[in-house]
Amino acid sequence: MSQAQSEEAILESEVVPPYTGIERRVEHIESRIAGLEAKVEAHDATIDAVLAALPRLEDEVSKFSQAYELLRAIGEWKRLHCKHHHNGVCRAWRLRSDNSIPAVKGEDGVLRPRVDRAPILCALCPLYEPTR
Repeated sequence: MSQAQSEEAILESEVVPPYTGIERRVEHIESRIAGLEAKVEAHDATIDAVLAALPRLEDEVSKFSQAYELLRAIGEWKRLHCKHHHNGVCRAWRLRSDNSIPAVKGEDGVLRPRVDRAPILCALCPLYEPTR
């Protein structure tokens, strides 16, 4: 064994175990990366499922929009031809204060629906009576 080889062997034997703290940190980081990769794969499957469902959802939204527009048009006509309609307010209905329907206090102090802002109410109203 040459002088250089024996010095190298001595240096290698003095470094026992090399960088143990760094190795633990690297193992921890590798473990976290593996966990993140698993989460990404799970999200990939979810994203694929959502993308696969989008065409069906778009079709349903389109159908709903068409039905909504039809109801709105029917409601506008009924509102304009109903004897209970007065200045955008329906006098046939009384509302509670905890509703989400656009409303206004009528001349009688009662909360009434603003059918000029929600004409679908008129389309579905069983109290509709044509003006005479």
